[in-house]
Amino acid sequence: MMQKVISQIQHKISGRGLSVRSRKLRKNVLISMGVKGGNMLIGYIRFPIILSYLGATFHGLWLTLGSMVHWMRFLNIGLGNGLKNKLAEAIALEDFESARRYVSTTYVAIGAISMGTMILVLPFIFLINWTGLLNVDTQYEDIIRLTIAVMVGFFCLRLFFSLIYTILSAHQLPAYAEAISFLASLTFFGGVLLLYYYAKSSIVYIALIINGIPLLYMIIFSIILFNGTYKHIRPSIKYFDRKVFPELTSLGLKFFVVQIAVIILFSTDNFIISNLFGPEEVVPYAVARKYMGVLQMGFVILVNPYWAAFTDAFTKNDKLWIKRSITTLHKFWALLVVGMLILFFIAPFVYHLWIKDKVTVPWQLTILMGVFVLIRSWNSIYSYFLNGVGKIKLQLYISLTSTVFNIPLSIFFGKYLGMGPSGVILATIVCLLSGAVLHPIQYNRIINDTAKGIWSK
Repeated sequence: MMQKVISQIQHKISGRGLSVRSRKLRKNVLISMGVKGGNMLIGYIRFPIILSYLGATFHGLWLTLGSMVHWMRFLNIGLGNGLKNKLAEAIALEDFESARRYVSTTYVAIGAISMGTMILVLPFIFLINWTGLLNVDTQYEDIIRLTIAVMVGFFCLRLFFSLIYTILSAHQLPAYAEAISFLASLTFFGGVLLLYYYAKSSIVYIALIINGIPLLYMIIFSIILFNGTYKHIRPSIKYFDRKVFPELTSLGLKFFVVQIAVIILFSTDNFIISNLFGPEEVVPYAVARKYMGVLQMGFVILVNPYWAAFTDAFTKNDKLWIKRSITTLHKFWALLVVGMLILFFIAPFVYHLWIKDKVTVPWQLTILMGVFVLIRSWNSIYSYFLNGVGKIKLQLYISLTSTVFNIPLSIFFGKYLGMGPSGVILATIVCLLSGAVLHPIQYNRIINDTAKGIWSK
């Protein structure tokens, strides 16, 4: 009897009897648990160190500037996600000739966009009144401009070289991309410690190492992979094909619009808080988001490999596997609810242990951030499926509607109802509710072959 139980456990752990797709998922989740867990630990240790190094005002400013530069992700016009889907389809069909054309065309297009952006945007940075926009003293104007210039310049380069992560994800290997990010994060942490002990406080130094180090790793691993494992799809100008560009952009442009909406929805909160209440108020908001974000990060580890896997399964009409996967993710989401409640009740103790008395985080902000994580995680179950099968038109409309209402609601709840930063995250929660209801309906219609009209697009 005992031998039978042990044999069953070994069978489960080894993954024998699972499909190739499921084994890849399991492998990615296990690797991700290690690298994401390490990344989170580094991030939590690093946060109070950077806070002490920069001070509350400059740290809040740093978080706000990071969010603003993050908005520039729209520059890839959805090509990254378009490539992920088309490349995953080509791999499923073993059409490596098309795969190389998709990769080469995307690299050329993103390269042109990156260079054009650097040439056009960098000069304008020195013409904008940043201190007035961010509600800080005018004496910081020059340092802010220099910091933004560094961040924008590096971002444009990372936009190009980060495509190696998309290629890994299309091969159902997102955990390997996360492993590369972990190495960069570990190196960045070492750089932060050197700055903390041996350099004067400077937001420019932080900008240089947090952007330069990941770029270096992207370049190194791009060279390694394209001269090894992915040599057969290595980008080349001669494989650039304008004919496949519409295939990438037809879906990519929809992703582009959704991406812009998501960026505005999730990345404007720091800017709104800084503008309404001052950059120092961004810090408690960021603390609560990072604290509850441990749950979201854990769920991302589980759901992230599913995008390309759903594409593979849908291309092969393996709907039974998709249904089982959604059911599994529902079970993990239920555990997420329990985890959120536990984190909420132990939050005062953890905050004191983590950041001591540097920042005070209201309990309302903590609970609302937990609710935000739960709703966003629920939505991700279905958005990853819909993204993977390319049925995102409804998601596009929902995202645009949410974007229109998010900023006015943030101002209304935060300023006019006197809720402060808590009102800003409440506005985001309200905007996410429509997707939480409509996306599951669309999934069920697609999987049961009853989707018509906008539900099938």
